[in-house]
Amino acid sequence: MGGDLVWIFQGGRYRTVPVPATAGNAQVNLTPTAGKRWLVLRGRITCVNDATVATRNIALKCTDGTNPTFTFPFGAAATASTTHYLNFGPFMFNLNCIQESALNAYIGVDALLLEGADLFQIGVVNGVAGDSFSGWVDILEIDI
Repeated sequence: MGGDLVWIFQGGRYRTVPVPATAGNAQVNLTPTAGKRWLVLRGRITCVNDATVATRNIALKCTDGTNPTFTFPFGAAATASTTHYLNFGPFMFNLNCIQESALNAYIGVDALLLEGADLFQIGVVNGVAGDSFSGWVDILEIDI
């Protein structure tokens, strides 16, 4: 296991799914393997924009394989030559609390259930080939 911590209990297996470095004009689709369900718990996506002039947003959504079933709100828009982050996880409310910066957004969501042909899609609105995004998504994998 290469030193990775694997947590297994009656409800499933906790694991981190990497989001590989991907060009900004492409999309990553994450989906449970056959015989599995995923509870998407939290994650972090980093996008590094090239010098091309455009306003970009990291975009996350769930689909049934064809139609959107849940669309995340956007964080702050980012311009050319900037790095921005989108963090998502358990819903939290903190009175008088601010983000680290406008380009380091946090979106609170409940755990999302994916099964069958469901997809968790990650992309960049107005992304270009010179942009790059990557990150990770924590899931609870459950046998069906």
